[in-house]
Amino acid sequence: MTKRRVAISVLGMLVLLSLACTFSRSLEFDMGASTGRSFANFDDETDVRIVTFDFPATAEQGELDFEIDVTSGSASWTLTDPTGEIRAQGALGEGVHHYAESWDFDPVVGEWVLALNLERASGQYTAAWKAK
Repeated sequence: MTKRRVAISVLGMLVLLSLACTFSRSLEFDMGASTGRSFANFDDETDVRIVTFDFPATAEQGELDFEIDVTSGSASWTLTDPTGEIRAQGALGEGVHHYAESWDFDPVVGEWVLALNLERASGQYTAAWKAK
């Protein structure tokens, strides 16, 4: 009987872990087209989420579409290029719960960083980028 309970408990934890990984965070890439998309849900979280993406030397133009919805708590974000220059930043909270913007820019080759700071925040975000 004890082995059966252990087996059922382990199986249950694996199912829950699988569901949590599937629904909480997702990251998609299409390296051939130099595009990518990151999205996640968050529930009463205080966390720093880091999303990185690379622009290749062949890119002439970069595009980032960013959307965030916060149903409670607050969130702020900073987009930093590979030289350390802040290209965009903003915050939600205190009555403002939705933000969406598309940025076109001359890409700086290398790793770009989108840092999301969540403070007891619930909601979701999507970041999609493309090298043109």
